[in-house]
Amino acid sequence: MKELLDFRNFLYMAWKHLNLPEPTPVQYDIAQFLQDAPKRGVIEAFRGVGKSYITSAFVCWKLLLDSEHKVLVVSASKTRSDDFSTFTQRLIQEMPVLHHLKSGKGKDNPRYPLMLVLPRHPTVPLLNQWESLVNLQDLVQILS
Repeated sequence: MKELLDFRNFLYMAWKHLNLPEPTPVQYDIAQFLQDAPKRGVIEAFRGVGKSYITSAFVCWKLLLDSEHKVLVVSASKTRSDDFSTFTQRLIQEMPVLHHLKSGKGKDNPRYPLMLVLPRHPTVPLLNQWESLVNLQDLVQILS
């Protein structure tokens, strides 16, 4: 379990689980930034780099380290927020190392990770026209 204290190792495991090739150097850089980032940060990368998948794996990793973390997903659309949450729950359901996070029969299971899904309010302007920003597309804030 000691090796899983580094998110890049968990990312490698998640990619192997998804039958993806080893993460690229850019993906490892994003993973390192997420692990060591200040409280507020922005990730900018081209479409298709895997920002959402990496961020979803990051949420799973944070929950692996502390199942009491609360996760808030904010997106430009409800569909994207839902897709992100569904993918994250899929990883939790499928990856053996995350099985202890699976929800029980009822939602009152204390191990059930709380994931609130909120679409961005239409009156809040986007910072710019690029939707490649993780905080506009799939903002995930780990609440203490």
